[in-house]
Amino acid sequence: MSLVEGLLIFFAIIAIYTFSAFVLHKKGVLKKYNISFWGPALMWRTNRGKKFLQKLARKKRFWKAYSSSGIVLCFIMMVLMTTMLIWQAWLVFGFTPEQKESLPGPEVALVIPGINPI
Repeated sequence: MSLVEGLLIFFAIIAIYTFSAFVLHKKGVLKKYNISFWGPALMWRTNRGKKFLQKLARKKRFWKAYSSSGIVLCFIMMVLMTTMLIWQAWLVFGFTPEQKESLPGPEVALVIPGINPI
């Protein structure tokens, strides 16, 4: 089976699942079992799950600190990634013609052990 055939089968299964879930949602079958339809995703709402989420949500101080640290971490990572991209561009443009000739081609961009010669 080729990659295209595999992808076609995968997308066909996803489309059939989404269509089936949509039909069940329109007929009201999902509401009967307390299942919410969110696009292709289904969410089963249980009392146990709702209680668990309410218990987690009580710790407002923790979640505020968690979200604030996440924002700071994302900003730091953004700066680091921009710095690395600029550094890589500087390195690539600094290669001599001999070094450019010795670089591997795009066929080894994805290193897979046993398949690529690296």
